[in-house]
Amino acid sequence: MTTSRMFPQSGPAMKRGFGKSSLAVLGVLAALALGTAGAHAQSGDVVKVSERGAFSNAPVYVADKQGFFAEEGVKVQTIVLGGQSDTLTAALVNGDIDVLPQNPVAFAAAATKVDMKYFLGIQRDDIELVVKASDDKVPDAAKAGWEATVKALKGYRLGSATRGSVTFAKLAIMLNDVGYAAGSDYQVVVSGIVNQSIAAMQADQVDAFITDSFGARLAEQQGVGKSVLVWATDRPQQYPVGIQTALAARAKSLTEQGDLYTRFSRALIKADAWIKDPANQQAFASLIQDQYKLDEKSAAALAQRTRETGVFDSKLDPALFDATMSILQKGGTKLPDGTPSYEEGLVKLQLPGIYE
Repeated sequence: MTTSRMFPQSGPAMKRGFGKSSLAVLGVLAALALGTAGAHAQSGDVVKVSERGAFSNAPVYVADKQGFFAEEGVKVQTIVLGGQSDTLTAALVNGDIDVLPQNPVAFAAAATKVDMKYFLGIQRDDIELVVKASDDKVPDAAKAGWEATVKALKGYRLGSATRGSVTFAKLAIMLNDVGYAAGSDYQVVVSGIVNQSIAAMQADQVDAFITDSFGARLAEQQGVGKSVLVWATDRPQQYPVGIQTALAARAKSLTEQGDLYTRFSRALIKADAWIKDPANQQAFASLIQDQYKLDEKSAAALAQRTRETGVFDSKLDPALFDATMSILQKGGTKLPDGTPSYEEGLVKLQLPGIYE
């Protein structure tokens, strides 16, 4: 695999971004710069993928190191862009990347900008609210339920991984429902993904932030914060169930390169099976520790979480995969029956006045 670095603050992708209404990336299946391409890959069989963090990148890393890309005759080139959704989506539109890990809510918002296709849906539901370790106010309020928890955030500086984060939008919906408005009742701070948000809390730049279960555990292990609200157990039923994440590709790339994306996806499915195999747990932890320069404890925790939750939804069986690819090859954009709707989520998540 090869790597290209692009700087989002000054590059053309940033200048041609989609601005304030873009929803955030919840990265999955992003590429990592490693190794060499498979011996069976044909010239032109290269997939350019945006890079994200350790959990997001792990499947592609495994697919490369275990030779799954080589088996499928696929080369992967990493394009390092950064975390803002407008930068990433602009890069997809401009052809700087072929594949983008993104939330389908953002896909729906960006569909007017580029003819995209969606595949490999993933379901996650482990979003947590982390407050400072010294905070007693919100944890006490949490004993009375989610509404009291959210009301206790009045006047707080709330950390969001990226501008327009879908993860943060879940909390924003709740804040809206208790009558709170951004700016007057709370502030939104773009504090970054996981470690960046933890650092922002240490520097007293945020009073709380939204993250996944791995980020919450890291904050607790480092003695920086504590989790007070877990959507999987505390969220009322009327709120969106989980986050449906997918892999998108430019329609032009799919058309021009035939089954390349089918082979690319198949390699990731093999990587997912390898990750989930208990026999590979130690090997996986070692790979993660080496690549991401994590300490042994953090690497083991990340490996365990990845193995247990998996990369793909458990319902993503071969029949669903084949049906999805069939739809792609026919030029449609509708996912197979049973895939969570993103149109409804788009309407609900576009709350005005939350992000500057």
